[in-house]
Amino acid sequence: MSGSGTALLDFGAFPGNTYATVDVNSPGIVAGSAIEAWIFPAATADHSIDEHVLEELTVRAAYLSNDNLRIYGTENSMDGPRSPNGHFLYGKFNVGWVWI
Repeated sequence: MSGSGTALLDFGAFPGNTYATVDVNSPGIVAGSAIEAWIFPAATADHSIDEHVLEELTVRAAYLSNDNLRIYGTENSMDGPRSPNGHFLYGKFNVGWVWI
């Protein structure tokens, strides 16, 4: 059994945040499932395809509970959130996910 799809990772209204999560329901996922997530470059109301490709954003996914996974998104610029030049992400980004 396996599952796949897309979800919207929402960093909130400007100025946004450095971290966001989205929970996804996918029947059949269990603790031993292999899970992967990635930035899915498709335009949203907040960001173009180019912004999806170029933004300094890392996504990961993990088992949450039976039938549920969680996708994590973090800002990963060299400046980082603790730097005086750190920046936040805002709005919604498309992410893809798959599990087996």
